[in-house]
Amino acid sequence: MVDGKDFKLFQVNPKNGELRHVDGVPIVKYIDERLESILKEIKRGEDVMDARLYSMNEFRSAMQDQTKNYMTKEEYRLAHKPVEDAVQEFRKFMNQMEGKASNKSLMIATGMATAGLIVALASFILRVLGH
Repeated sequence: MVDGKDFKLFQVNPKNGELRHVDGVPIVKYIDERLESILKEIKRGEDVMDARLYSMNEFRSAMQDQTKNYMTKEEYRLAHKPVEDAVQEFRKFMNQMEGKASNKSLMIATGMATAGLIVALASFILRVLGH
């Protein structure tokens, strides 16, 4: 629906009946200029949209590349199972070595105690016998 406000921009030339813009520009020229202006704005909007879509496509492509390089949990488990097994075996070996070291230390301490006991008994026997 068109109301009377839209027509205040135009005037009829009383001499020849030509419809003109209030600035005195012929209506055809005015419409051509407006249409050209609108088309320029549409083109600018399309360029801006193209740039945005291009950057979105680049981002989407980067995300797809990144996703291709990720491994699933199952792939991780399969790839790291030998490492986990080796670490577990190493820990078991270290625990055994610590146990052996403790056992070895116990044997040395027992030997030294036994030697000390023998020296003490020998000293006691020599004192008792009077030498």
